[in-house]
Amino acid sequence: MPDRVYLDLWFRAGPHALARLRRALSAFPFSPRRPGIAGARIFALDWAQPPLLDETYPGGLSLDELWPELENALGAACDLDDFAVELTAHWDLWHFQNAAWNLTPVPVLIVAAGARFDPAGRDPDTGQVRIEWVDSGLFLADSAPWTRPTHQRIRANLESLLGYVKKLERSGLSKRKVSTESGWDLVQQLQARAYPLQ
Repeated sequence: MPDRVYLDLWFRAGPHALARLRRALSAFPFSPRRPGIAGARIFALDWAQPPLLDETYPGGLSLDELWPELENALGAACDLDDFAVELTAHWDLWHFQNAAWNLTPVPVLIVAAGARFDPAGRDPDTGQVRIEWVDSGLFLADSAPWTRPTHQRIRANLESLLGYVKKLERSGLSKRKVSTESGWDLVQQLQARAYPLQ
């Protein structure tokens, strides 16, 4: 069963949640083959409410095109205290499928929620911005034979993730954490899988 991977991000105090989301997106490695934001949803109060905005953008929207839509849907509540924004984008990762490696645009969710959004269901370990991949196998490639190309592709995926985090650290990131839905230690597994062939 797929095990979701989370990258939780916290930024230094100052900007409101919508600004933190934009900061996370400004360094995001959008896939050149599937650029921009592919979908956007906004929820008020908790996840059980119908979305205030629920749009897909087949051609992808730039941040400059997306931002007026988010601000219009949020009205005056741009601090996002009672709201959550969920965006879909694509990140290129090496993927082993049909006995071959391909650089594939992988869908990811990018979520930012205000401090008062869904207090009953809120996990205290969730970052101010969370990036979510649907399957840890995208990073570990458990089905691939252990060869030098497998090592190189897994390492390239890991370096893509680390490169994104390093860019954020230069723009106000104060804390980050990688975790999985199952609670299993992805970082340890990645190190074991990516670095044995030195």
